[in-house]
Amino acid sequence: MVTADNSAAKTRGLARQLESGETYLALTAAKEVFALTDSLSCVLQSSTLSVSGALYAVNVTLEQLQKMHTEEHFLELWNKAQSKISDWSLSDIKLPRHIRPHRRFDHQPNAGDAHQHESTFDYYRIQYFSFADVVICECVIVSSNLVQ
Repeated sequence: MVTADNSAAKTRGLARQLESGETYLALTAAKEVFALTDSLSCVLQSSTLSVSGALYAVNVTLEQLQKMHTEEHFLELWNKAQSKISDWSLSDIKLPRHIRPHRRFDHQPNAGDAHQHESTFDYYRIQYFSFADVVICECVIVSSNLVQ
């Protein structure tokens, strides 16, 4: 059962997340990718679509995703997000908390500190490219399933 105090705390937590630069950057990146995949989804669900038309739509989407899979595009996305974050007074983009292993694992030879990124730009660049890679791979799988 949700009490008034509990829902107020959840609302404050949600508001804090929505005011963070990390959330804005993630939503901006997701919007670009999902706009492409949503269009592809609508085309693939058309009742009048032929196999050649479906392959063409997948290939066009893959080309657009490959254009987004560049350092220049991420830099443009990053700069646009930084500009909006400062315009809207959102909190700055920060690295996630660094979690140290518990002391009981310190004596194990393979239990060193987790990798810590030098900058927020590097960390979120890796996250962006990992996300884009997954979407591109899924489009390739769809394309190969259409050919079979």
